[in-house]
Amino acid sequence: GSHMVLTTAKAQYELEVADLNSVKISEGLPTAIDDIIAPDASTTIIAEGDAVVITTDKPARFAIYTILGTTVHNSTIPAGVTHYPLSRLSAGIYIFRVDNKSVKIKKR
Repeated sequence: GSHMVLTTAKAQYELEVADLNSVKISEGLPTAIDDIIAPDASTTIIAEGDAVVITTDKPARFAIYTILGTTVHNSTIPAGVTHYPLSRLSAGIYIFRVDNKSVKIKKR
């Protein structure tokens, strides 16, 4: 799909245009994006090698559940990048949830 790159004073986000519900442009500042209304555009949960890398722009609730719904991890993570080693989990399928975004990850 097409992408849009948003650069703010704090960070640069690359967004799938399909993920955007709407973009509000500030009046009087033709190049300023005032507010992006998108489902968790600023939170990513990505499996990279033997870790799951979580990036968020604010402190967030972080939980891991088994496919049966059992909680195996529950904490608050700081803004920025958090690495969670998959070696802490036994083989199986897990749901990684950061605030209201969830990703299914398989540990071999």
